[in-house]
Amino acid sequence: MNCSICHGPINEHKNEATGEAYWTTGHNAQPINDGRCCDTCNETVVLPRRINNAMNGRDPYEGEGLSKRKDPYSRDHVIGAEK
Repeated sequence: MNCSICHGPINEHKNEATGEAYWTTGHNAQPINDGRCCDTCNETVVLPRRINNAMNGRDPYEGEGLSKRKDPYSRDHVIGAEK
């Protein structure tokens, strides 16, 4: 899977003890776009935009031309996740 922002590969997150991958789908790239992004783009592009949106009274996930769908990988979709 490639990052929808920089188009580079999305790194797998692995268990340090076993080397087994436990997360392979990257991060929600909203509000930049409706795709998935790598760790670097999440930290340097996505999160700063969300913080800026929130500090200016906007929805942190709001962006130009984005769908209003929920991220299928968010905690809201994990069975048994606390709300």
